Order: sequence, then structure tokens, then C-alpha cells
Amino acid sequence: GTTEHFFTLEVSEARLASYRLLSPDASDRDNNDPPMEEVGFVFHNIRWCDEANHKEHADSWKEGGVR
Repeated sequence: GTTEHFFTLEVSEARLASYRLLSPDASDRDNNDPPMEEVGFVFHNIRWCDEANHKEHADSWKEGGVR
């Protein structure tokens, strides 16, 4: 297969809110899951672009909702 760009997500005035390292169960020999990271952010502005359907939505916490 090929890589296809479906969505673009853009945030501004963002801060890291949480971070967690998720390790697979090392005692299970059949577990081939790689370690993963979970990252949470808080932000004032966000913009979603649906590249496949040419749609866009923006929201601003500072301005009190959808714009």
C-alpha cells in the first residue's frame, strides 16, 4: 500500500498536560506489542482539515466556541 494524507490537525497556544509510557506485558512471551507513549495536550486553538473531502473546522477556547 501507499501512504495517503487524510487529516491535518493544527493546535496553537498548546501545553503538555500529561505523558505516560505504556510498556507491553514482558512476562507474556507471545506479546509482540511495542512500547507506546500517550501524550495529552491542552490548547486554546485547534483546526481540523479533512484533506480527502476538502473540509475544515476551527475552534477557539478563548473566543468561547466554534468559529
